[in-house]
Amino acid sequence: MADTPLAPRRQTPTLTAYLARNFALYLLLTVLALAAFAYLMDAVDLIAKASGRGLATPTLLAYSLTKLPSLMLQMLPFAVLIATLVTLNQLNRRHELVALRAVGLPARRIMLGPLIVVVLVGALALTLVNPLSATLLKSYERWHAATFPGSARGLVTAGGSIWLKQPEDNSTLFIHARNIGSQGRHLTDATLFTMSPQGQLTQRLITPELTLTPGAWQLSTTTAITAQGVTHHPSQSLPTTLTPAMLQNSFTPPQTLSIWQLPTYIGVLKQTGFSSAQHEMTLQTLLALPAFLIAMFVLGVPFALTFTRNRNLFAVVGAGLGLGFGFYLFANFMATFGLAGRLNVTLAAWAPVAIALLVGTALLLHLREE
Repeated sequence: MADTPLAPRRQTPTLTAYLARNFALYLLLTVLALAAFAYLMDAVDLIAKASGRGLATPTLLAYSLTKLPSLMLQMLPFAVLIATLVTLNQLNRRHELVALRAVGLPARRIMLGPLIVVVLVGALALTLVNPLSATLLKSYERWHAATFPGSARGLVTAGGSIWLKQPEDNSTLFIHARNIGSQGRHLTDATLFTMSPQGQLTQRLITPELTLTPGAWQLSTTTAITAQGVTHHPSQSLPTTLTPAMLQNSFTPPQTLSIWQLPTYIGVLKQTGFSSAQHEMTLQTLLALPAFLIAMFVLGVPFALTFTRNRNLFAVVGAGLGLGFGFYLFANFMATFGLAGRLNVTLAAWAPVAIALLVGTALLLHLREE
């Protein structure tokens, strides 16, 4: 009787769980290592920036820690890529990868468990880590604005009105307007409050129109209310160092808004005439994050599988990391075009992800690892 060839063995749930557990462990260690490095760099920079202000080092370290979740989200694609390379390298060093391939398991089955981990990590990053990082970063921004004053701060409310805080030499000017036009250059139904350094209200100005010109706010018919009484002026000018660009940048940074808050805030910005490109790019980048993690995973698998054919570990790892870093730079390059209005924001956020997935898949097919 002729010998019949052995059928390839099927992957069991136990094997899938084992590979997923290995990948999750290396991913966790990679994230912790990158987070520790990023935290150290940021803490050193913050301590140097706050030197001479009499701030306690533990306070600076604590506020630097509030930025860590946001930094971790930015480093997560790199962590997935590194964890993929390290996991498969360790499987190869223990000859487990060779055994799995010898029994006929293709790459898509071997990497099923780690892929499930990547998908779960992407979902958790959006639903849990992103809201947490936005809340903590908002707290950091408030502390930073109070500790390092000197820049205007703005807030656009859900109703479309605007609040501005403009520090002056010996006072602080608060501006509230119910309607906004010309990307913040023209405010209507405005009220201005001048506060002393001690926090006392020294003057209140009410004007139907407030226009931002180079170096000054131009007020139309103005009612001034002070401790001495009420006066009326046909027009008035208040000096300012604000520019339309500074006004735009003074509003809530997109990183301080969670993925659930960004769509509403983008609608408010569009309603008031301000550019929403930065917030739209942040939203699309967050939505693309799970797919980007999968792309980095798929991109790393072909390089990691060559460990069985090429013992030059550092060359293979270096090539994988170099390609991943290249896609990271490419994503930033595309984001710049999106923010400049030369490219659709959605296309700018998703194109690098799609290209990375196609390149990774093409490499797998080229190595016949499908």
